[in-house]
Amino acid sequence: MFHDNSNLTVDLPLTFAYPWPYLKTFAIENTHAVGQIPASISNSTSLVAVYASSSMIQGPIPSSLFNLTNLQYLRLSYNNIIGFLPSSISGLRKLKVMNVFQNNLTGEIPESICEVPSIQVLHLAGNHFKGSLPDCIGRLPNLQAFHIDDNSMEGSVSSLFSFFQNSTPYEVGVRLEMMMKRNVYNISLLYSYDSSTHSCNLLEGNIPLEVGWSQALRILNLSHNRLHGDIPMNFGNMSGLESLDLSFNRLVGEIPSSLTKLDFLGSLSLSYNNLSGKIPSGGHFDTLIWDGSAYIGNAFLCGTSIQKKCMTYSSKSHSVMEMEDGKEKWLPYGFAILGYALGFWGPFVVLAMRREESWNWYWRRVDDVALRIIGR
Repeated sequence: MFHDNSNLTVDLPLTFAYPWPYLKTFAIENTHAVGQIPASISNSTSLVAVYASSSMIQGPIPSSLFNLTNLQYLRLSYNNIIGFLPSSISGLRKLKVMNVFQNNLTGEIPESICEVPSIQVLHLAGNHFKGSLPDCIGRLPNLQAFHIDDNSMEGSVSSLFSFFQNSTPYEVGVRLEMMMKRNVYNISLLYSYDSSTHSCNLLEGNIPLEVGWSQALRILNLSHNRLHGDIPMNFGNMSGLESLDLSFNRLVGEIPSSLTKLDFLGSLSLSYNNLSGKIPSGGHFDTLIWDGSAYIGNAFLCGTSIQKKCMTYSSKSHSVMEMEDGKEKWLPYGFAILGYALGFWGPFVVLAMRREESWNWYWRRVDDVALRIIGR
């Protein structure tokens, strides 16, 4: 069953799919659907794909949908779906793609989602999820793309990125065979996923080194969180990276020079952190962000990209030399004062340690010198 027409209005019936127990794909994308997803959708036990994005669907996801054990693709983005993800999501044992982007789902992400080992794309962005992220998500063996930006998640990001070391580009779609006037046409609806976005949450901690192990990752967005520490040096190993956004965090240290090796990097934002030092240069990195907007809000960065001159080694050496010259200028005065102090007070110290007769001898010598000076 397929409907893809922005001018079409579809009334979703309360009872559904009784005549279609062998239906494989249900698609009503880009329509003005009225109503909720009917609970009787579970009657179509052979369903492999449900595509209902941009269809103005309202209400919660019926719990019966999670009984579709053959379902592999679930796309419900850009609707007004409410409620939460139930723990019964673990019933979708064959699910590969789940996309509920831009809805009004709330609550926490259930730990039972980790009981779906086949899942490869998990797109939960643009909702109202809250709480901590399940640690087990990072251990899902086939996960290739995970998006949770624009939610209210919190906690550490360390456990989320263990899957990156084995991640590879993933493509998903549906292939249709249509017959028109005795001619057969093969149509491929193909989508490519190899990205991770976790922006606009309350995630904290250091960026794990595991992130830099993925050569397949194309988009990484960790902006608007509470991440701190340095940007890992091994980010330069992500040879396929095209977009990197780490803005609005608490990152410190220098920008790794290894980023200049990312030949495909076309979008970069490191603004509003606490980065310092010289902005790397070389290759196409010099022309990547010509107006310096990628570095705004980092007061201690310098370089030609932001038209701020860096203090060179030679200028530092010159300052040190000036300080040393100043010290040498005062050395003669110091020696003179020291000599005077030793000359005048030295004998007193020595005589204080000897017998009383020595004092008499000392004062006689002083008198003799005084008489010679005045000429008597």
